[in-house]
Amino acid sequence: KRRKVLTGAIAGLLLLLAASAAYGVYALVGNTTAPATSPAGSRISMNRLTNSGEVQGCGAITPDGNYVSYCTFAGELRVVQVATGQTLVLGNYRGVSTFSPDGNYLYVASQSPEYPTGVLWRIPTIGGEARRIVSNIMGAPALSPDGRRIAFLRISIADYTTEVIVADVDGGNERRLMIGSREQWLDYPGLAWSPDGRHLA
Repeated sequence: KRRKVLTGAIAGLLLLLAASAAYGVYALVGNTTAPATSPAGSRISMNRLTNSGEVQGCGAITPDGNYVSYCTFAGELRVVQVATGQTLVLGNYRGVSTFSPDGNYLYVASQSPEYPTGVLWRIPTIGGEARRIVSNIMGAPALSPDGRRIAFLRISIADYTTEVIVADVDGGNERRLMIGSREQWLDYPGLAWSPDGRHLA
């Protein structure tokens, strides 16, 4: 009788453990597959912002998603207010661009006959006078999360090197972080700040 009771107790315990293990596996699999089947895709919506078919580069979007910039084939830099579709021409600038963290300014790194090695312009998002920030810039500029500093790459044609430069957002107090051969940076034409503003990638 004792053996039968002991065997029954062990069998019940094993059955309970098996049921617990099965539930644990089910919960684990359910949690790992939930994000894949989550309705995140259903929250994405697309809105046509232009109808001209003239969009060519210069694309950027404000952190809050309210404004989008683009260039036309004619070289015009335009900004669209997403909510209303209102379009504003900021001038004849073409190049890689980024908005300030607060969305008030658009920074465009462009080349022209006047600035063959590149120049960085700061233009008010809702229109206004463009201000030249720095010269001799390659690739997209990067603004720090607090909007107080800017980082960019600068090519030295004389010794065929590229520098990583950090400056105040108005172009003052330039500081070279590092220097490398131009080949090192040829395929990496832009920089990005870490969210805490302590590192650059």
